[in-house]
This record gives sequence, structure tokens and C-alpha cells, in this order.
Amino acid sequence: MRHRTPCRDAGLTLVEVIVTVALTSVVLFVIGGLFVSTFLAERIVSSSSVAASEAQVAVRSINERVSSSSGLALTAPTSGDQLLVVRSAGKDVSIVWVCTAWYYSSSTGSLYSTQAPAGSVIAAPTLDELVHWTLVLSDVTPMGVDGIFGSSGDDVTIEFTVAAGSSPPVEISTTVARPDVATASIPGGSQCF
Repeated sequence: MRHRTPCRDAGLTLVEVIVTVALTSVVLFVIGGLFVSTFLAERIVSSSSVAASEAQVAVRSINERVSSSSGLALTAPTSGDQLLVVRSAGKDVSIVWVCTAWYYSSSTGSLYSTQAPAGSVIAAPTLDELVHWTLVLSDVTPMGVDGIFGSSGDDVTIEFTVAAGSSPPVEISTTVARPDVATASIPGGSQCF
């Protein structure tokens, strides 16, 4: 008579199953943590990129007009607010002079813009008039105590930060040189300020 010995390869023991589940859980936990970290980092980079891009568009429009201007005026109509007005050449085939203004509202933390034909005086807007201006940028904070705009001779400085969601704010700092133009020889109306 033969004795049969029971086969030990019939399955897994409880200890083997517990060890397998534990190792699989650790691996999945590590992979999940990497995925969440990557997702959060992408969100931070995305919000910073959007804020920087919007700020650069705003600064580019100011740079374009100031660098082709025949004159400018920078005023502080109310505490913390600023109005920058320039008379600049348009981009048409023939030179067309236009008045362009940017208004920084410290109460809303926003930068607005408007444009008018040369010779039109652009004054600081009231709250009711501000709805007719174009919102250029929001969540703006001056970097200095004097506001986002500064003027020294023919140069205009622009310095501010823009909120970028949960990311650190984006800092913008640039200086735009205004050309040395004899305004008396420019046809097309009077100044814009």
C-alpha cells in the first residue's frame, strides 16, 4: 500500500497573502503619492504661467504705446490710484495719433485701459465711467509705495505683482524709454491731458 503525502502546492498560506497585499499596498501608495504631487505641481506652474502671461500682455501694450509717444502725463487722482495718459502714433499706414490711458484702481486692485482720438482729454474715470474702460489686469498690487507707474524724465517704470492663485505672486518690473520727440512739429491736434 502506498501512502500519499498531501501536496503542499495546493495554494497560498495566509501569511503569503498578507505579505503580498501589504507589498502591493505600499507600491500603490507610493505611485498614488507621486501622481498627486505631480498634479499639484502642474497646477501651481499653470497658475503662475497664466498670471505671468496676462501681466506680460498688459506690459507689452503699455510699452508699445509709451515707446511711440510724443508726450505723457502721470497723475494720482486719488490716494493710491494712478492715471497714465500718452499721445502715441497708431499702427496705420499713415501716422494717426491717438490718446491712450491706463488707470490703476487701488480699491479694486485692477488695471484698466481706454483709447480716444488725439486731442481728446482723458481724465481719471469715476466708478460709473470705469465700466466703459477695458479691464486689462486684475489682482494687481504695487511693488513700491508710489504705485505701479513711475516716471523719471523720458522713462516710465512699471512695477507690480499679480496674484497667481495658490502660487507666489508674479513680479513684473520694467522700464520703458520714451523717444525724444519734438511735439510742436507733430500734427493732429493737441495733447491728451
